[in-house]
Amino acid sequence: MLTIESSKVDVNLKSQEVYNFLLDLNNLEKLMPQERIEYWKSTENTCRFGIKNLSSIGMKVKEGISPNKIILESEGKNPFSFTLTIFINDNGDSSNSYFVFEGDVNMFMKAMVQKPLKDFFDTLAQNLPRALN
Repeated sequence: MLTIESSKVDVNLKSQEVYNFLLDLNNLEKLMPQERIEYWKSTENTCRFGIKNLSSIGMKVKEGISPNKIILESEGKNPFSFTLTIFINDNGDSSNSYFVFEGDVNMFMKAMVQKPLKDFFDTLAQNLPRALN
């Protein structure tokens, strides 16, 4: 099992507003590193995209626990099964958020994908404040 935690970011919105934005997977595209995404297809509850030189990734909303947690899980053909949990912590008029990826990755793949995935999830987190403005 590979577990990756993104950096934590502060957002100048209440946790419920961040939760509502992230629960709609159409909005996840706004967090993506555009130079690394080959295509994007989404609905409110599912998304599929390609990461250049890596693979096609599909996921869906598994569970939303308002206003603090969203759990996404792999869907369709993926290189491995995974969950991506988004944590949103309330700080009064603001909040902070981060992503935790847990993937069923074998030891050989782990060595190859750990750093690119860490960079990818850090980018998602870092793009969140800008996407919400």
